[in-house]
Amino acid sequence: MGKMGGAAGGVTGSAKRGVAGKPSTGGQAPMPPGMETGAAAVDVIPDRIRHSRNGGGTMKYLFTIIAALAAVSILSAPARADSPITSTPFHEAYFDLAIVRDALESGVLDLRMAQYLSSPDVPIDAKVAVINALGWDVEGKHNAELYASYIALNRGWALYEVDEERLAELTDDELCCLGYLAVMDDYFHPEEALPLLELANEFKPESLTIRLIYGLAKAQVAFDGDWAVVWPAIDDAFGGDELVVDMRPAAVDIILEYMSLYEEYVE
Repeated sequence: MGKMGGAAGGVTGSAKRGVAGKPSTGGQAPMPPGMETGAAAVDVIPDRIRHSRNGGGTMKYLFTIIAALAAVSILSAPARADSPITSTPFHEAYFDLAIVRDALESGVLDLRMAQYLSSPDVPIDAKVAVINALGWDVEGKHNAELYASYIALNRGWALYEVDEERLAELTDDELCCLGYLAVMDDYFHPEEALPLLELANEFKPESLTIRLIYGLAKAQVAFDGDWAVVWPAIDDAFGGDELVVDMRPAAVDIILEYMSLYEEYVE
C-alpha cells in the first residue's frame, strides 16, 4: 500500500487536550438513542451492468449515466440530525480547496471527485474532506455506489459490488474513502461500513485521519446504544507512538468540539 500523508501538524497527545472551551452544537443537545428512525440501506451496483474497459470517453459516459440515475433518489432536502457523522463538518477547514467547495455545492460524487479520491498524489485528509462536504441525507445517498462503480471501471472489472478478494487490491486510501462514503450515505446503518474502515486502519495504522474516520463510524454505531463508548472511539485514535498527524488541526478541532460532548457519559 502506498504511503500518502496529509498536510498537518501541531496536534499531539490525547484528544482531550485538543479542545479549547465547551463546544457549540447550534443550540441542540445530542438526541438520546432510539429517537431517530432508520433509512434504507445503500443499493448495490446492479448485476445487469456489463463489463467495461477503462477507455477515455466511454468511462466518462458510463459514470455520468450512473451518477444521473443515482441523483434521482436524492432530490429531497436533508433533515437536521445530531450524531457523530452528521455533526462533524470538518470540511470547513478545507474551503481553500476548490473541489471541496464543489462537493458541498453538488452533494453528488462526479468523475473528477472519484479520480481525486483514488489519486496517489492527493493526501488522505483532503480526500475525506471532499466526502465530508458531499454530506448526508436522511433519505440516504448513493455516493459510495458511484465510487465503487468508478473503482470497477478504472480497473476493468464488471460493475457489481466489490467482493472480499478484490478489496485486497484497493489502496488504503480507497478503502477509507469507500467506507466513509458508505457511512455518510446511510448513517443509520454505519456498521455496514466498518469492515472497510477497519481494513484501511490495518493497512495504514499510523494515519490519524483514517483513525478518526474509523472512530467516527464506531461512534455512530454506539450512538444508538451505549453512549459511554462514543467518546473513547475518538479519544483512542490519538494513542500509540507511531501516530502521524495527517489532518489539519482546525479539522481535528471541529471533530473534537462535537465529540467531547459525550465525554461525560464515560463511566
